[in-house]
Amino acid sequence: MKRKLIAMFLVICMVMTFMPTMAFADDVGQQGESKYYDDYFEEYAKNEFLAEAGESVVLGYLYENEECGIIKDDLKNLRISIKGDGIDAPSVAGVDEGNGSYYFKIPIDRPAEWEERLDICFTIGDYTYTTDIVAQKYIYAEDLDVSYEKSVPYDEDGAWPEINSVKYKGTELDDYYYWYNNHENVGRGHIVIHSLADGPYYYIKQVDFDITPRAITKAKISLNSGNFTYNGKTKKPSVKVKYKTNTLKKDKDYTVKYSSGLKNVGLYKVTVKGKGNYSGTKTLTFKINPRGTSVKSVKSLKKGLTVKWNKQSARMSKSRITGYQIQLATDKKFKKNVKNVTVKGYKAVSKKVTGLKAKTNYYVRIRTYMKVGSKTYYSTWSGAKVKKTR
Repeated sequence: MKRKLIAMFLVICMVMTFMPTMAFADDVGQQGESKYYDDYFEEYAKNEFLAEAGESVVLGYLYENEECGIIKDDLKNLRISIKGDGIDAPSVAGVDEGNGSYYFKIPIDRPAEWEERLDICFTIGDYTYTTDIVAQKYIYAEDLDVSYEKSVPYDEDGAWPEINSVKYKGTELDDYYYWYNNHENVGRGHIVIHSLADGPYYYIKQVDFDITPRAITKAKISLNSGNFTYNGKTKKPSVKVKYKTNTLKKDKDYTVKYSSGLKNVGLYKVTVKGKGNYSGTKTLTFKINPRGTSVKSVKSLKKGLTVKWNKQSARMSKSRITGYQIQLATDKKFKKNVKNVTVKGYKAVSKKVTGLKAKTNYYVRIRTYMKVGSKTYYSTWSGAKVKKTR
């Protein structure tokens, strides 16, 4: 019986959390005139009192709640009695548990029969409310076999693992409801399964499940820019991480680590590592490219052009550019009859380009390039000039 009382008390504590707020009158005299007071006892009778089949006692708890209009004096003055076929138990007062709750133990004349309906009467002064409760068979939590999802991935809307079945000695039960606790973040979540008030059984069981981190690689991760132009200053592109419509927060959902350097021409890494509700890593890259130049003039030749440009001699860290790349095409989008010409050395300032079509307009642009290790980095293209060959 002691184990049943402890389990029942835990049930009541959890159910109280999810009960809707009710309005009550201010004093005992007014309470008797309020339907909300009836609603309060109706709710508590069905969910917080246990008439166990085969037992000659009804057990229950009630709570003081000033917001609901239930104060300590109400519970102190409350008397509860049980009536039924061959049962006419006297009214019983509750025992103050010292934590805002009153415990009621109401003896009855004979053991309650399974699924028998008993009248329970609540009285405070001139106020009386009577409803009924069902004598239920008590099932211990360890005797319930619950099949459910034991591991689910994190979701910003909460984790909601499904219950497949609840069985008692091989028989599947369907007279229950359940709720979730601690299911918003990665860690251990709980499902509390509770029998229905009018069902044949009384039981409660909590089962635990794991909420696993979501892979950060499933999120859309982007840099505000993947290309920069060298200017001698450190480059640290900002990172944006988004999962569907939810923008993740740096240092809460992920951390960012940049590779060393970040000043010179080259390729650099940005590592995004999941944190909290996210796990795993994803690496992005960005480039620092050399400074560019511009076309100074274009002179016509027979089936060719002479291109002159402004020399790019600036040192970028310890090095200068490796050379220049000239691009020619017969359309301004550089899609038709494209010709690329490479000129080595930063000191060069002109180049004769031959083998072009006679009496044809060519668009001409230029960019610098720089080799770092095995990789080549290019500046942005200059503006284009157009000239007709002879």
